[in-house]
Order: sequence, then C-alpha cells, then structure tokens
Amino acid sequence: LNGSYEALDGGSTAEALIDFSGGISEPIDLLGENFTSEEERKKLFKALLKAHSRASLISAAIRPTSGQSLEQVLASGLVIGHAYSVTSVRSITLRSGLLSLFRTHKLRLVRLQNPWGSGEWNGAWSDG
Repeated sequence: LNGSYEALDGGSTAEALIDFSGGISEPIDLLGENFTSEEERKKLFKALLKAHSRASLISAAIRPTSGQSLEQVLASGLVIGHAYSVTSVRSITLRSGLLSLFRTHKLRLVRLQNPWGSGEWNGAWSDG
C-alpha cells in the first residue's frame, strides 16, 4: 500500500495497531473524558490491567494543546506527539514503619517505552 515500512511516517497509532494486528482499537482521551474522580481513574486502571494481562497492544501519546508543537520536549522528559508503548501495568502497595500495620497506600504504575530511543521520563520512578 505504501511501498515499504519506511514509507509509513506519521499517521495515527490506532490505525497502525489495527493494520498490524487485524484487531480493533479503543482510543481513550484522558483530557476529553471525565477522569477527575478517583472512581473513574480506578475503572480506567482496571481496564488497563485487564488489557495488559490479555497481551493487548497498548500505546499512549500526548497531543499538543494550544501553544505546544509536535516534538516539543516537556519538563517531564516526555515528547509531544511520540507514541509510547505501554510495557507494564502494575499496582503496588506501599508500607512504611509501624503505621503500615494500619495504613497502606496503593500506587498505580504504567511503564512506557519510547521506541524513538531519545528522551525519557525524568520524574518519580524514572531510571535516573
């Protein structure tokens, strides 16, 4: 169709996943949909855990808002417009000291990989 894989430059990740897998895609707009409540965020994370456990192909990207441009590197190290592969979805329980007998804190983590190889997350839980 395009002559070669090299000619596949740009386009949407959703379309690429459909073309490569023959499956369907389910885009989720984190800004456009209501994920302000803890309950909605829990439901989203549960859906991610389920999809990951079924070996589904999951990706994430940051769309530019007004004043931002593609390829802009954010303070977090993430790049606008890059498609990141989701390589792991985990829920962990943090405990510390004597209070851990009474109180724990659950932390939801999603690990991303930048297939472009340049630029990476530099915040909490980063490599460096």
